[in-house]
Amino acid sequence: MQRYILFRLLHGVLTLFVVSLVVFLISRATGDPTYLLLPDEGSLTKEDYDMQRRRLGLDQPLPIQYVTWLGKMAQGDFGTSYRAGLPIGELIGQRLPNTLKLGVAALGFATLLALPLGIIAALKKDSSIDTAAKIVAFFGMAMPHFWLGIMLILIFSVRLGWLPTSGMGGPVHYLMPAFTLGYSFVAAGMMRLTRSSMLEVLDAEYMKLVRIKGVSERRAILLHALRNALIPVVTYAGLYFALFMSGSIVVETVFRWPGIGRLAYEATMWRDFPLLQGIVVVVAGITVMVHLMVDIVYAYIDPRIRY
Repeated sequence: MQRYILFRLLHGVLTLFVVSLVVFLISRATGDPTYLLLPDEGSLTKEDYDMQRRRLGLDQPLPIQYVTWLGKMAQGDFGTSYRAGLPIGELIGQRLPNTLKLGVAALGFATLLALPLGIIAALKKDSSIDTAAKIVAFFGMAMPHFWLGIMLILIFSVRLGWLPTSGMGGPVHYLMPAFTLGYSFVAAGMMRLTRSSMLEVLDAEYMKLVRIKGVSERRAILLHALRNALIPVVTYAGLYFALFMSGSIVVETVFRWPGIGRLAYEATMWRDFPLLQGIVVVVAGITVMVHLMVDIVYAYIDPRIRY
């Protein structure tokens, strides 16, 4: 197990290095931020723009800029936002908990909807319940989450006035964003995966042996079938929880949720290189940690998983 975890950890470090390099090069390819920070071209001279580039460190060659940024980041210094003028770690620290709360709420909703529906659909294969579950999954996989969010706002906020249109506050503020994020990203796929995994496990030879031994059907399903069927479901849920960090950009923008996804959108619009790089690296780090935790849980559920 220790060798397995060590290999996964090394893979994670290599992934973070590649991500940092890619995001650094892509952010530099979007343009020069000095023209955004000093937009009045009529009254400013070329020397003014050159001075601003030197202040921001953009006059150095790209390899030197990357090594300098990487060295500071390794010490926990993500730099300062061009636009806000605040430390990037402080900005991310303010927004990241909000996205994590939304992600937990969305994953909780998706799990409560998908697991029971997938299990029942597998047990009632080719019945009306199975058909209804397939329809629910089909709409969830085909429906764009930004469209779903807008429709929810129009129906429950504008027409009915039951829920707030945007912002973060009490529990009612979580309902529409969590539903949109969870249903579009996880619930539909998790339900289909749970159903197919349960069907595969229920037809396995060891399940026939369990029934021959006289174990009750309920106990056989809950203790034997479900545990093995949850292996791919746990992986799927863990991977998509990590994707919530980046996939929440559209949902947070639609609902004006003050999370890290909306902060990434604002950094892109501002052409704020250091802020965008810090967000991507932090999100990539969270994704790598979640994947590592999923792999460890996966190995404990199925001891056959080893390098």
